[in-house]
Amino acid sequence: MCVGILLLRLIALYYCFLCCCWQIYNDDYCDLPDGSDETRTAACSHLNVRFQCLGMACKETSIPASRVNDGEVWAPRYK
Repeated sequence: MCVGILLLRLIALYYCFLCCCWQIYNDDYCDLPDGSDETRTAACSHLNVRFQCLGMACKETSIPASRVNDGEVWAPRYK
C-alpha cells in the first residue's frame, strides 16, 4: 500500500508500507523477504540480519539474528 502526503508548497512525499496480520510475527517462519517479521526467532537466519543491543547498560553489541533465542546467554558488555 502506498500513501501520498501533500506538504506545504505542494511538495509530495510518498512512502510505501505493508500491512500484516500480527499472527505472522515471531511465529518461527520467515514470511517477509527482509526478515522483519522474525525479530525474536532464528527463522530468517539465511538472511544477513543482526540483532543489536543498544541498551543503556551495555556497549553496542551486535550478534547474528540466528543466535537470538538459541538457548545461550549472550552477556552484555557493560560500559
